[in-house]
Amino acid sequence: PQNFTSLSPKAVQFCEKLDKQFLCEAKKQGFVKTTIVSIIERMQLSPKFEAKSLEEICTELMQKFREISEQVAKGKNAEELSSMFKFGRKTATSIIHQQELVKRNAKIVESFNQGQSLREISKEFNVAGETIRLVLRGAGINLKEHSARIYKRIADMFAQGFNELEIAKEIKWSPSSINAYRNKLRFMGEEVPTRTEAKHGRIIEMLKQGIK
Repeated sequence: PQNFTSLSPKAVQFCEKLDKQFLCEAKKQGFVKTTIVSIIERMQLSPKFEAKSLEEICTELMQKFREISEQVAKGKNAEELSSMFKFGRKTATSIIHQQELVKRNAKIVESFNQGQSLREISKEFNVAGETIRLVLRGAGINLKEHSARIYKRIADMFAQGFNELEIAKEIKWSPSSINAYRNKLRFMGEEVPTRTEAKHGRIIEMLKQGIK
């Protein structure tokens, strides 16, 4: 729940005027609604604030976000941030925490795109599977469609005569996971060769090629 009780009503009212696209972009950079309100609260101390349009203030806000992010990237702590940008230490701590989450989430998406499974990512980053799913959905990744594409690729490779070790290397799954999917396909009535049938098929193919 968002708790704005300690912030000025005027800053909260202005924050409510910001559109969803702006807030979504701000969140990607590590700035949630409470920290945005705190930053707006400091900006309102300027006498020029009231004279500016919403568009101008949003542009200034984005510039402020970049400045803060740069300082966090340089390793500034909460006390230093608080002193530089004139907001509370609690806000500074929250911003640093959110920036760390943004970096972690970017690494999670990168690991997933490189072919790591949800279990491997969960173990590497010490986060729950549901958290990973939320991060991936937030990055616009449709897990159902992604899984469907992988499963079709595995089924096609089985049909082409590849064994589970070759498929595991290509898909970057464990051989046991590939074999489990083979059994699932067979249970569903798909014509997928068993391990023995696949091995015999490879032997016959090699004999045809003249290999002793």
